[in-house]
Amino acid sequence: MRKQILLSTIALLAVPLEFRGDDQVRSVQEELRRRHLYFGDIDGRRSGELSEAVRRYQKRKGFVASGTDDRDTLRSMGLAVRLPGERAPKEMEWPAEPVLRSDTPIAAPAAIEAVIEETGILPEVFTPKLTFKPPTEKEIIRASAQTVRVSTKTPLPPIASRNDPRLAPAHLVLFAKNYVRSLSSKRLQDQLHFYGDRVQYFHSGTVDRRIIERSLVEYARRWPSRKYTIGEVIDYAPIRGRGEIVLTFRVHFQLKGQGKKVEGITENRVVINAATADPRIISVDERRVRK
Repeated sequence: MRKQILLSTIALLAVPLEFRGDDQVRSVQEELRRRHLYFGDIDGRRSGELSEAVRRYQKRKGFVASGTDDRDTLRSMGLAVRLPGERAPKEMEWPAEPVLRSDTPIAAPAAIEAVIEETGILPEVFTPKLTFKPPTEKEIIRASAQTVRVSTKTPLPPIASRNDPRLAPAHLVLFAKNYVRSLSSKRLQDQLHFYGDRVQYFHSGTVDRRIIERSLVEYARRWPSRKYTIGEVIDYAPIRGRGEIVLTFRVHFQLKGQGKKVEGITENRVVINAATADPRIISVDERRVRK
C-alpha cells in the first residue's frame, strides 16, 4: 500500500507544471462561468477559450481587453484582496441600495399574484400554451463573434419603408436611440412599447410583459428623475436561424431620487425579434462599466 502511494506521488511530481491546475486560474474560470462567459472545463489551465472569455469580461467592464487576468480584472471579480489605501473600483462606489433595474430580481410568483389581484386577469394568461424560448447565452455569444459596429454619430441613409421587416443599420441605430430615449420618459408606455409579450428580463428569467410593467412602476418611484444618453456606437449581430438580432450599446445615466444622485455607465445588450415590421425586445441585460 505504501509503495502504491509512493509511486502515485512520484507520478504526480513528474507531471510538468504547465499541465497542473492553477488555483487562481481555476477561480477565474469559476467566476466567468458564473457570469455565463466561459463554458470550458474548470481545470485551472489557461486556454484560448479562457482568454477569449476574459477578454469579453474586460470589454463589458470597460477595461483594456487584453485577455489576461491582470490585477484590475481580478479585483473587479472579487478575486484579489484590496491593499491598504487602495481605492475601490468606480462601479463599487455606488450606493448599496438597488441602482440599476437589474439590481432587483423579480419574484415572479408574488408579482403575478399582485397583478391578478390588481387587474382581475385570469391566472391562465401567465401560462400560455406556446412556450417562449429565448436565445441561450451560447447563441448570443456565438452571434457576437460576427459583430458589426455602427456609429450613432454618423448620418445614416433614410429608412426606405416602415413596413420593411428587414432591419438595416439605420433601423437598428434608430431603434437603440429611441429605446434609450424612452428610459428617461415619465410616460411608462413609452418604455413598455419596446418589449415583447414575454421577455428574458435581466436575471429574473422569462417574465410576462405585465410583470415588467409593474417592476418599471416601482423603479420609477425609487428614481423619479432619470436621464439616459446612448454611447457613440452600437454593435449588432444576427443570431443564425432565429430571425433575431443582438444589439449592444453603452448608456450614460443620471438618476435622482430620495435625496440621492447617482450617475454612471452601463453596457446594455438587447435581443430583438428582427423578422417583423414592429421589432420588440425579447431579451435584455445590462452590466456596470467603469469610467
